Amino acid sequence: ITLSACILWTAQIIPLGMTSLLIPVMSVLLGVLDAKEAAEAFGSPILGLILGILLFVRAFQKYELDARIAQAFLTLPLIEGSAPRLATALSIVTFVLATCMSNTATCALLLPMCLGLIEKLTPSMSQEHSRRFATRLLLICAFIPSIGGMITPLGSVPN
Repeated sequence: ITLSACILWTAQIIPLGMTSLLIPVMSVLLGVLDAKEAAEAFGSPILGLILGILLFVRAFQKYELDARIAQAFLTLPLIEGSAPRLATALSIVTFVLATCMSNTATCALLLPMCLGLIEKLTPSMSQEHSRRFATRLLLICAFIPSIGGMITPLGSVPN
């Protein structure tokens, strides 16, 4: 199998991607490996989970759901007009979400919303205040899901 792959690769009889896919297929057909062992070389299920999360978040951004949620979040009477209350409310929402779903998914889901909040609010702030506010929201998005993920086995993939 290795010799045939080397010949196919160096002679470029078929495209290189096809050659790399041919190796596990030939391993299964010749009985060297079973299908599960041959497919392990292409990645773990965790990588598939993360890829799915990122595709979900991209769809979230494409249809501007992040901007809609950010706008709805900003118009809540308790939060309106106060950056500290907004950060506190965002922390609570992030923590609760992280206990129910993967912390990676929570962070990936909230990142576009945090960027939308930053985009909407920072033009009305001074440069220093907007930088500190953006840093605060992004740190909330990064750290709170990990803290919330420690609550349940579901929240953190390694758990």
